[in-house]
Amino acid sequence: MRSFLLLVSAALLSGLEPARAQSGSPWAAVTTFHYGSYWSYVDCIQLPTPTSAWSVHHNPRGMGVNSIYINTSTDNGASWESQINAVGEPRYPYSAGYGTDFTDFWAVGAQEAWAVAKQMNTGALELHHTTTGPTGFAATTAQVPSPVAVRFFTPTTGIVLSSSAGVSIYRTTNGGQSWQPVAAAPALIYDFRFLYYWVKNTKCQVLGQHVWILDATGKLAHSADAGLTWITTTLAAPLESLAFRDELHGLAYGPLPLPLTQAPARSLYRTADGGLTWTLVSPTGPLRVLALLALPSRPSTYLSANNNNAPLGTSISYDEGQSWAALDSTSTGTLAADATGRVWSSTFITSPSGITLRRLATSALGATKAQPMGIELYPNPTAGVVHLPALPEYQQVTVYDLTGRQCRTSPLNRAGTALDLSGLSAGSYLLRLEGGAAVPRQQRVTVAP
Repeated sequence: MRSFLLLVSAALLSGLEPARAQSGSPWAAVTTFHYGSYWSYVDCIQLPTPTSAWSVHHNPRGMGVNSIYINTSTDNGASWESQINAVGEPRYPYSAGYGTDFTDFWAVGAQEAWAVAKQMNTGALELHHTTTGPTGFAATTAQVPSPVAVRFFTPTTGIVLSSSAGVSIYRTTNGGQSWQPVAAAPALIYDFRFLYYWVKNTKCQVLGQHVWILDATGKLAHSADAGLTWITTTLAAPLESLAFRDELHGLAYGPLPLPLTQAPARSLYRTADGGLTWTLVSPTGPLRVLALLALPSRPSTYLSANNNNAPLGTSISYDEGQSWAALDSTSTGTLAADATGRVWSSTFITSPSGITLRRLATSALGATKAQPMGIELYPNPTAGVVHLPALPEYQQVTVYDLTGRQCRTSPLNRAGTALDLSGLSAGSYLLRLEGGAAVPRQQRVTVAP
Protein backbone atom coordinates (compact mmCIF):
# COMPACT_ATOMS: atom_id res chain seq x y z
CA MET A 1 0.00 0.00 0.00
CA ARG A 2 1.35 3.40 -0.96
CA SER A 3 0.67 5.56 2.08
CA PHE A 4 2.35 8.10 4.25
CA LEU A 5 1.77 9.61 7.67
CA LEU A 6 0.95 13.24 8.31
CA LEU A 7 0.88 14.47 11.91
CA VAL A 8 -0.80 17.84 11.98
CA SER A 9 -1.30 20.57 14.54
CA ALA A 10 -3.77 23.31 13.68
CA ALA A 11 -1.32 25.97 14.74
CA LEU A 12 1.76 24.55 13.04
CA LEU A 13 0.95 23.18 9.60
CA SER A 14 0.35 25.56 6.72
CA GLY A 15 -2.06 23.18 5.00
CA LEU A 16 -4.41 23.26 7.99
CA GLU A 17 -6.02 26.48 9.18
CA PRO A 18 -7.20 27.04 12.77
CA ALA A 19 -10.78 27.69 13.77
CA ARG A 20 -12.24 31.05 12.85
CA ALA A 21 -15.66 32.67 12.74
CA GLN A 22 -17.46 32.82 9.41
CA SER A 23 -18.98 36.25 8.96
CA GLY A 24 -22.77 36.32 8.90
CA SER A 25 -23.05 32.57 9.47
CA PRO A 26 -23.98 30.57 12.59
CA TRP A 27 -21.22 28.14 11.60
CA ALA A 28 -17.67 28.66 12.89
CA ALA A 29 -14.76 27.01 11.12
CA VAL A 30 -12.99 24.32 13.14
CA THR A 31 -10.22 23.80 10.60
CA THR A 32 -9.62 23.90 6.85
CA PHE A 33 -7.82 21.19 4.88
CA HIS A 34 -6.02 22.30 1.72
CA TYR A 35 -5.21 19.76 -1.00
CA GLY A 36 -3.48 21.85 -3.64
CA SER A 37 -5.21 22.38 -6.97
CA TYR A 38 -7.64 19.46 -6.74
CA TRP A 39 -11.26 19.34 -5.56
CA SER A 40 -12.14 17.17 -2.57
CA TYR A 41 -15.13 16.01 -0.56
CA VAL A 42 -15.76 14.79 2.99
CA ASP A 43 -17.22 11.29 3.13
CA CYS A 44 -18.17 11.41 6.79
CA ILE A 45 -17.76 13.21 10.11
CA GLN A 46 -18.22 11.27 13.34
CA LEU A 47 -18.18 12.50 16.97
CA PRO A 48 -17.73 9.36 19.09
CA THR A 49 -16.80 11.06 22.40
CA PRO A 50 -17.50 14.56 23.79
CA THR A 51 -14.08 15.94 22.75
CA SER A 52 -13.12 13.79 19.76
CA ALA A 53 -13.90 13.89 16.05
CA TRP A 54 -13.06 11.80 12.99
CA SER A 55 -13.41 12.71 9.32
CA VAL A 56 -12.67 10.84 6.11
CA HIS A 57 -11.97 12.78 2.89
CA HIS A 58 -11.46 11.71 -0.71
CA ASN A 59 -9.25 13.84 -2.94
CA PRO A 60 -9.47 12.75 -6.62
CA ARG A 61 -6.34 13.78 -8.51
CA GLY A 62 -7.26 12.70 -12.03
CA MET A 63 -6.45 9.70 -14.22
CA GLY A 64 -7.71 7.31 -11.54
CA VAL A 65 -5.32 8.53 -8.82
CA ASN A 66 -6.89 9.44 -5.47
CA SER A 67 -5.82 10.29 -1.94
CA ILE A 68 -7.86 9.20 1.08
CA TYR A 69 -7.38 11.25 4.25
CA ILE A 70 -8.38 9.69 7.59
CA ASN A 71 -8.28 12.42 10.24
CA THR A 72 -8.86 12.43 13.99
CA SER A 73 -8.81 15.02 16.74
CA THR A 74 -8.93 14.27 20.46
CA ASP A 75 -9.16 17.94 21.54
CA ASN A 76 -12.35 19.07 19.80
CA GLY A 77 -10.58 20.09 16.61
CA ALA A 78 -7.64 22.08 18.00
CA SER A 79 -5.13 19.61 16.49
CA TRP A 80 -5.36 16.73 14.06
CA GLU A 81 -3.59 13.50 13.16
CA SER A 82 -4.02 12.17 9.62
CA GLN A 83 -3.19 9.07 7.63
CA ILE A 84 -3.08 9.57 3.87
CA ASN A 85 -3.50 6.58 1.56
CA ALA A 86 -2.61 7.01 -2.11
CA VAL A 87 -4.67 4.72 -4.35
CA GLY A 88 -4.98 4.09 -8.07
CA GLU A 89 -7.98 2.69 -9.89
CA PRO A 90 -7.19 -0.33 -12.08
CA ARG A 91 -9.33 0.82 -15.03
CA TYR A 92 -6.83 3.58 -15.78
CA PRO A 93 -3.51 2.51 -17.37
CA TYR A 94 -1.74 5.39 -15.62
CA SER A 95 -2.70 4.27 -12.13
CA ALA A 96 -2.65 0.49 -12.72
CA GLY A 97 -4.48 -0.33 -9.49
CA TYR A 98 -2.65 0.05 -6.19
CA GLY A 99 -3.23 0.99 -2.56
CA THR A 100 -6.08 0.57 -0.09
CA ASP A 101 -9.28 2.60 -0.29
CA PHE A 102 -11.83 2.90 2.52
CA THR A 103 -15.42 2.37 1.35
CA ASP A 104 -17.01 2.55 4.82
CA PHE A 105 -15.99 3.88 8.23
CA TRP A 106 -17.24 3.77 11.84
CA ALA A 107 -15.60 5.48 14.82
CA VAL A 108 -15.98 3.73 18.18
CA GLY A 109 -13.85 6.06 20.34
CA ALA A 110 -11.28 8.81 20.24
CA GLN A 111 -8.63 6.42 18.91
CA GLU A 112 -10.66 3.35 17.91
CA ALA A 113 -12.40 2.90 14.56
CA TRP A 114 -13.42 0.31 11.97
CA ALA A 115 -13.39 0.46 8.18
CA VAL A 116 -14.31 -1.58 5.14
CA ALA A 117 -11.13 -1.50 3.05
CA LYS A 118 -10.90 -2.19 -0.68
CA GLN A 119 -7.65 -3.53 -2.13
CA MET A 120 -7.43 -1.66 -5.41
CA ASN A 121 -5.31 -4.23 -7.25
CA THR A 122 -7.79 -7.08 -6.64
CA GLY A 123 -11.06 -5.37 -5.68
CA ALA A 124 -11.22 -7.48 -2.50
CA LEU A 125 -13.11 -6.02 0.48
CA GLU A 126 -11.98 -6.67 4.07
CA LEU A 127 -12.41 -5.33 7.60
CA HIS A 128 -9.75 -3.04 9.06
CA HIS A 129 -9.51 -1.89 12.69
CA THR A 130 -7.44 0.50 14.78
CA THR A 131 -7.15 1.31 18.48
CA THR A 132 -4.31 3.79 18.03
CA GLY A 133 -5.78 6.41 15.70
CA PRO A 134 -5.59 6.68 11.91
CA THR A 135 -2.05 5.29 11.60
CA GLY A 136 -2.97 1.97 13.24
CA PHE A 137 -5.44 0.55 10.71
CA ALA A 138 -4.75 -3.07 9.78
CA ALA A 139 -6.73 -6.03 8.50
CA THR A 140 -8.44 -7.93 11.31
CA THR A 141 -7.79 -11.60 11.96
CA ALA A 142 -11.52 -12.37 11.95
CA GLN A 143 -13.05 -11.43 8.61
CA VAL A 144 -16.56 -11.38 7.11
CA PRO A 145 -17.13 -12.34 3.45
CA SER A 146 -17.90 -9.41 1.14
CA PRO A 147 -18.38 -6.71 3.83
CA VAL A 148 -20.36 -3.66 2.74
CA ALA A 149 -20.75 -1.63 5.96
CA VAL A 150 -19.70 -1.91 9.60
CA ARG A 151 -21.57 -0.44 12.59
CA PHE A 152 -20.97 -0.70 16.34
CA PHE A 153 -23.42 -0.10 19.19
CA THR A 154 -20.79 -0.41 21.93
CA PRO A 155 -17.05 -1.04 21.73
CA THR A 156 -17.77 -4.79 21.86
CA THR A 157 -21.09 -5.24 20.03
CA GLY A 158 -21.45 -4.52 16.33
CA ILE A 159 -22.71 -5.74 12.97
CA VAL A 160 -21.34 -6.03 9.45
CA LEU A 161 -23.60 -5.90 6.41
CA SER A 162 -22.49 -8.43 3.81
CA SER A 163 -23.27 -8.84 0.13
CA SER A 164 -22.38 -12.54 0.19
CA ALA A 165 -24.99 -15.01 -1.00
CA GLY A 166 -27.32 -16.27 1.72
CA VAL A 167 -26.09 -14.13 4.64
CA SER A 168 -26.73 -10.40 4.81
CA ILE A 169 -25.70 -9.55 8.41
CA TYR A 170 -22.95 -10.76 10.75
CA ARG A 171 -22.69 -9.85 14.45
CA THR A 172 -19.99 -9.68 17.12
CA THR A 173 -20.21 -9.34 20.90
CA ASN A 174 -16.45 -9.53 21.59
CA GLY A 175 -15.12 -6.49 19.80
CA GLY A 176 -14.67 -8.18 16.43
CA GLN A 177 -12.59 -11.11 17.64
CA SER A 178 -15.20 -13.31 15.96
CA TRP A 179 -18.29 -12.75 13.80
CA GLN A 180 -21.40 -14.92 13.64
CA PRO A 181 -24.13 -14.88 10.97
CA VAL A 182 -27.43 -13.56 12.32
CA ALA A 183 -29.86 -16.41 11.88
CA ALA A 184 -32.98 -14.23 11.75
CA ALA A 185 -31.46 -11.51 9.58
CA PRO A 186 -33.62 -10.26 6.72
CA ALA A 187 -32.59 -10.92 3.14
CA LEU A 188 -31.37 -7.54 1.98
CA ILE A 189 -30.03 -6.40 -1.37
CA TYR A 190 -27.69 -3.41 -1.60
CA ASP A 191 -27.53 -1.52 -4.88
CA PHE A 192 -24.23 -0.29 -6.33
CA ARG A 193 -24.76 3.19 -4.89
CA PHE A 194 -24.53 1.66 -1.41
CA LEU A 195 -20.76 1.65 -1.95
CA TYR A 196 -20.72 5.44 -1.63
CA TYR A 197 -20.39 6.88 1.86
CA TRP A 198 -23.08 9.53 1.54
CA VAL A 199 -25.63 6.94 0.46
CA LYS A 200 -24.50 4.35 2.98
CA ASN A 201 -24.63 6.74 5.93
CA THR A 202 -28.22 7.70 5.15
CA LYS A 203 -29.38 4.13 4.50
CA CYS A 204 -27.93 2.53 7.63
CA GLN A 205 -28.54 4.51 10.84
CA VAL A 206 -27.55 3.49 14.39
CA LEU A 207 -29.16 5.09 17.44
CA GLY A 208 -28.42 3.50 20.79
CA GLN A 209 -29.25 -0.20 20.43
CA HIS A 210 -31.42 0.49 17.37
CA VAL A 211 -30.38 0.20 13.74
CA TRP A 212 -32.39 0.82 10.57
CA ILE A 213 -31.32 -0.35 7.09
CA LEU A 214 -32.84 0.58 3.72
CA ASP A 215 -32.17 -1.84 0.88
CA ALA A 216 -32.51 -1.55 -2.90
CA THR A 217 -35.89 -3.34 -3.12
CA GLY A 218 -37.90 -0.98 -0.89
CA LYS A 219 -37.43 -2.84 2.39
CA LEU A 220 -36.73 -1.19 5.74
CA ALA A 221 -35.16 -3.52 8.31
CA HIS A 222 -35.15 -2.48 11.98
CA SER A 223 -33.47 -4.05 15.00
CA ALA A 224 -34.05 -2.77 18.55
CA ASP A 225 -31.50 -5.08 20.21
CA ALA A 226 -28.18 -4.32 18.51
CA GLY A 227 -28.80 -6.49 15.46
CA LEU A 228 -29.92 -9.69 17.19
CA THR A 229 -33.56 -9.74 16.00
CA TRP A 230 -35.18 -7.88 13.12
CA ILE A 231 -38.50 -6.57 11.82
CA THR A 232 -38.75 -5.93 8.08
CA THR A 233 -41.27 -3.58 6.49
CA THR A 234 -42.00 -3.26 2.78
CA LEU A 235 -42.38 0.46 2.21
CA ALA A 236 -45.36 1.90 0.39
CA ALA A 237 -43.14 4.66 -1.05
CA PRO A 238 -39.41 4.44 -1.81
CA LEU A 239 -37.07 6.12 0.67
CA GLU A 240 -33.40 7.01 0.26
CA SER A 241 -32.37 8.74 3.49
CA LEU A 242 -33.07 8.18 7.20
CA ALA A 243 -32.84 10.50 10.21
CA PHE A 244 -34.27 9.06 13.46
CA ARG A 245 -34.20 11.21 16.61
CA ASP A 246 -35.38 8.39 18.90
CA GLU A 247 -36.67 4.85 18.53
CA LEU A 248 -40.04 6.03 17.21
CA HIS A 249 -39.67 9.41 15.50
CA GLY A 250 -37.79 10.19 12.32
CA LEU A 251 -37.74 11.81 8.90
CA ALA A 252 -36.75 10.42 5.52
CA TYR A 253 -36.33 11.67 1.97
CA GLY A 254 -37.89 10.15 -1.07
CA PRO A 255 -35.64 9.51 -4.09
CA LEU A 256 -33.70 12.44 -5.49
CA PRO A 257 -35.08 13.08 -8.99
CA LEU A 258 -32.62 12.61 -11.83
CA PRO A 259 -31.38 14.40 -13.80
CA LEU A 260 -30.90 17.12 -11.18
CA THR A 261 -32.53 20.45 -11.88
CA GLN A 262 -31.32 23.79 -10.60
CA ALA A 263 -33.71 23.52 -7.64
CA PRO A 264 -34.70 19.84 -7.37
CA ALA A 265 -37.81 18.94 -5.36
CA ARG A 266 -37.65 15.98 -3.00
CA SER A 267 -40.42 14.33 -1.01
CA LEU A 268 -40.15 14.37 2.79
CA TYR A 269 -41.74 11.69 4.99
CA ARG A 270 -42.30 11.40 8.75
CA THR A 271 -42.73 8.37 11.02
CA ALA A 272 -43.90 8.11 14.63
CA ASP A 273 -43.80 4.31 14.97
CA GLY A 274 -40.18 3.44 14.33
CA GLY A 275 -40.51 3.28 10.55
CA LEU A 276 -43.47 0.91 10.21
CA THR A 277 -45.53 3.62 8.52
CA TRP A 278 -44.60 6.93 6.90
CA THR A 279 -46.66 10.07 6.24
CA LEU A 280 -45.91 12.51 3.44
CA VAL A 281 -44.98 15.95 4.80
CA SER A 282 -45.72 19.21 3.00
CA PRO A 283 -42.90 21.33 4.44
CA THR A 284 -42.67 25.10 4.31
CA GLY A 285 -39.45 27.07 4.02
CA PRO A 286 -36.11 26.20 2.41
CA LEU A 287 -35.73 22.45 2.89
CA ARG A 288 -32.30 21.36 1.56
CA VAL A 289 -32.43 18.15 -0.45
CA LEU A 290 -29.17 16.22 0.03
CA ALA A 291 -28.62 15.40 3.74
CA LEU A 292 -30.87 15.03 6.80
CA LEU A 293 -29.73 14.95 10.44
CA ALA A 294 -31.69 14.55 13.68
CA LEU A 295 -30.21 16.37 16.68
CA PRO A 296 -30.11 13.97 19.65
CA SER A 297 -29.75 16.82 22.15
CA ARG A 298 -32.99 18.55 21.09
CA PRO A 299 -36.54 17.27 20.59
CA SER A 300 -38.23 17.57 17.19
CA THR A 301 -35.15 19.29 15.71
CA TYR A 302 -33.51 18.40 12.37
CA LEU A 303 -30.98 19.88 9.97
CA SER A 304 -30.95 19.57 6.20
CA ALA A 305 -28.08 20.38 3.84
CA ASN A 306 -27.25 20.58 0.16
CA ASN A 307 -24.00 20.85 -1.80
CA ASN A 308 -25.17 20.42 -5.38
CA ASN A 309 -27.71 22.62 -7.18
CA ALA A 310 -29.60 25.47 -5.55
CA PRO A 311 -30.59 26.11 -2.88
CA LEU A 312 -27.22 25.42 -1.26
CA GLY A 313 -26.43 25.51 2.45
CA THR A 314 -28.15 24.35 5.63
CA SER A 315 -31.62 24.73 7.14
CA ILE A 316 -33.14 23.87 10.52
CA SER A 317 -36.56 22.61 11.63
CA TYR A 318 -37.89 22.64 15.20
CA ASP A 319 -41.23 20.97 14.48
CA GLU A 320 -40.55 17.48 13.09
CA GLY A 321 -39.73 18.79 9.61
CA GLN A 322 -42.93 20.76 9.07
CA SER A 323 -41.24 24.16 8.65
CA TRP A 324 -37.65 25.08 7.80
CA ALA A 325 -35.50 28.18 8.29
CA ALA A 326 -32.23 28.82 6.43
CA LEU A 327 -29.01 28.87 8.45
CA ASP A 328 -26.60 29.70 5.61
CA SER A 329 -26.06 29.32 1.86
CA THR A 330 -22.60 27.70 1.82
CA SER A 331 -22.36 24.44 -0.12
CA THR A 332 -22.55 21.77 2.60
CA GLY A 333 -22.25 18.03 2.13
CA THR A 334 -21.86 16.30 5.51
CA LEU A 335 -23.57 16.71 8.90
CA ALA A 336 -22.90 15.17 12.34
CA ALA A 337 -24.15 15.70 15.90
CA ASP A 338 -23.85 14.18 19.37
CA ALA A 339 -25.87 14.19 22.61
CA THR A 340 -23.70 16.87 24.20
CA GLY A 341 -24.97 19.46 21.71
CA ARG A 342 -22.06 19.52 19.25
CA VAL A 343 -23.15 19.90 15.62
CA TRP A 344 -20.54 19.77 12.85
CA SER A 345 -20.65 20.05 9.08
CA SER A 346 -18.27 20.19 6.13
CA THR A 347 -18.17 22.59 3.22
CA PHE A 348 -18.03 21.33 -0.35
CA ILE A 349 -15.76 23.81 -2.07
CA THR A 350 -13.03 23.28 -4.64
CA SER A 351 -9.49 24.46 -4.04
CA PRO A 352 -7.91 26.89 -3.35
CA SER A 353 -10.59 27.49 -0.73
CA GLY A 354 -10.13 23.98 0.66
CA ILE A 355 -12.58 21.93 2.69
CA THR A 356 -13.65 23.37 6.04
CA LEU A 357 -15.01 21.46 9.00
CA ARG A 358 -17.45 23.70 10.86
CA ARG A 359 -19.16 23.82 14.26
CA LEU A 360 -22.67 25.24 14.73
CA ALA A 361 -23.05 27.99 17.32
CA THR A 362 -25.33 26.97 20.18
CA SER A 363 -27.32 30.16 19.75
CA ALA A 364 -28.37 29.03 16.27
CA LEU A 365 -30.39 26.19 17.75
CA GLY A 366 -32.91 28.56 19.32
CA ALA A 367 -34.99 28.32 22.43
CA THR A 368 -35.53 24.58 22.34
CA LYS A 369 -32.16 23.92 23.93
CA ALA A 370 -32.49 21.56 26.87
CA GLN A 371 -32.08 23.28 30.23
CA PRO A 372 -30.52 21.74 33.37
CA MET A 373 -33.12 19.70 35.24
CA GLY A 374 -32.73 21.65 38.48
CA ILE A 375 -34.23 18.74 40.40
CA GLU A 376 -32.85 16.24 42.86
CA LEU A 377 -31.89 12.87 41.47
CA TYR A 378 -30.92 10.28 44.04
CA PRO A 379 -28.71 8.48 44.44
CA ASN A 380 -26.22 10.09 42.04
CA PRO A 381 -23.86 8.30 41.44
CA THR A 382 -26.00 5.18 41.36
CA ALA A 383 -25.27 1.48 41.12
CA GLY A 384 -28.68 0.71 39.64
CA VAL A 385 -31.88 2.68 40.27
CA VAL A 386 -32.08 6.47 40.28
CA HIS A 387 -35.22 8.19 41.60
CA LEU A 388 -36.93 11.14 39.93
CA PRO A 389 -39.70 13.17 41.61
CA ALA A 390 -43.15 13.75 40.14
CA LEU A 391 -42.80 15.72 36.89
CA PRO A 392 -46.30 16.16 35.44
CA GLU A 393 -45.12 18.57 32.73
CA TYR A 394 -43.09 15.81 31.03
CA GLN A 395 -43.99 12.45 29.54
CA GLN A 396 -40.77 10.45 29.33
CA VAL A 397 -37.12 10.29 30.32
CA THR A 398 -34.47 9.14 27.84
CA VAL A 399 -30.95 8.02 28.73
CA TYR A 400 -28.04 8.83 26.38
CA ASP A 401 -24.38 8.01 26.68
CA LEU A 402 -21.93 10.81 25.95
CA THR A 403 -21.51 9.74 22.32
CA GLY A 404 -25.19 10.45 21.67
CA ARG A 405 -26.28 6.81 21.61
CA GLN A 406 -29.70 6.27 23.15
CA CYS A 407 -29.48 3.63 25.89
CA ARG A 408 -33.05 3.39 27.15
CA THR A 409 -36.36 5.25 27.46
CA SER A 410 -38.97 5.13 30.22
CA PRO A 411 -42.38 6.78 30.70
CA LEU A 412 -42.67 9.06 33.72
CA ASN A 413 -45.06 8.14 36.53
CA ARG A 414 -47.27 10.79 38.11
CA ALA A 415 -46.05 9.98 41.63
CA GLY A 416 -42.37 9.79 40.71
CA THR A 417 -40.21 7.45 38.68
CA ALA A 418 -37.66 4.81 39.66
CA LEU A 419 -35.36 4.60 36.63
CA ASP A 420 -33.37 1.39 36.46
CA LEU A 421 -29.88 1.97 35.02
CA SER A 422 -28.54 -1.45 35.89
CA GLY A 423 -26.79 -3.14 33.01
CA LEU A 424 -25.21 0.08 31.76
CA SER A 425 -21.43 0.32 31.74
CA ALA A 426 -19.88 2.50 34.44
CA GLY A 427 -19.56 6.14 33.39
CA SER A 428 -21.52 9.34 32.79
CA TYR A 429 -24.90 9.55 31.04
CA LEU A 430 -27.41 12.25 30.15
CA LEU A 431 -30.99 11.94 31.40
CA ARG A 432 -33.31 13.95 29.20
CA LEU A 433 -36.88 14.90 30.14
CA GLU A 434 -39.18 15.58 27.20
CA GLY A 435 -42.70 15.30 25.90
CA GLY A 436 -45.48 17.75 26.66
CA ALA A 437 -45.21 21.51 26.25
CA ALA A 438 -42.40 22.18 28.72
CA VAL A 439 -38.87 23.05 27.63
CA PRO A 440 -36.79 19.84 27.60
CA ARG A 441 -34.43 19.40 30.53
CA GLN A 442 -31.39 17.22 30.95
CA GLN A 443 -29.01 16.30 33.72
CA ARG A 444 -25.90 14.19 33.99
CA VAL A 445 -25.95 11.05 36.10
CA THR A 446 -23.07 8.73 36.93
CA VAL A 447 -23.34 4.95 36.94
CA ALA A 448 -20.88 3.54 39.46
CA PRO A 449 -18.83 0.40 38.74
